[in-house]
Amino acid sequence: MKKLIIGIGTVLILIAVAAAVYLQLYIFHYNRGNEFYELGQHEKAAAEYEKSLKLYVPKGRECDIRVNYALSMCAGLNLNDITALTEDEKTEIINTLETAIDILVEEECAHRNDNNGHDDEAQKLKNELQEIIDMLKQEQEQPQESDDDEEEMEQPQEDELSEEQQQLQEIMQQGTNEHTAGMEQMEMYDEYSYYNGQCW
Repeated sequence: MKKLIIGIGTVLILIAVAAAVYLQLYIFHYNRGNEFYELGQHEKAAAEYEKSLKLYVPKGRECDIRVNYALSMCAGLNLNDITALTEDEKTEIINTLETAIDILVEEECAHRNDNNGHDDEAQKLKNELQEIIDMLKQEQEQPQESDDDEEEMEQPQEDELSEEQQQLQEIMQQGTNEHTAGMEQMEMYDEYSYYNGQCW
């Protein structure tokens, strides 16, 4: 009888230990994801964050993982000069950013159509990624200039410009300045603080 009680007690202890380990396993993958991110291995980081989300995650921790997961997906994207991207590259980047947004809006960490997500960082990142998507789509919609048009624009005008032509040039310059400011805004997510250096 004594051996039976000891055996049952041992089994219960093992079950409790196994349950505790399982309930904390998400932390292992989250921390590994952070390590890979710091090393610049963003695909491996994303895989670890994904594994973490498939496990039991206590309420309040999931959004932190989702923010890091979304950032790891976007970290390797080339957004330095969107005008130099091909249409296929722009489409691929848009698809990646939209997938990252899907990760953020799941479980309502961020909301897709308003700012009522229950995690401020997730909502902020979602809004920033959406701005980049909107800029890329706007760039896709702009007509492409041919090489002949570029050569004509580069040739200096010998005649004095009329008042209408001067106004047109001012408008074009203003549009260029706004576009440049927009491209500078696209780099904002590079400075996003994804991780404060502490592991759980």
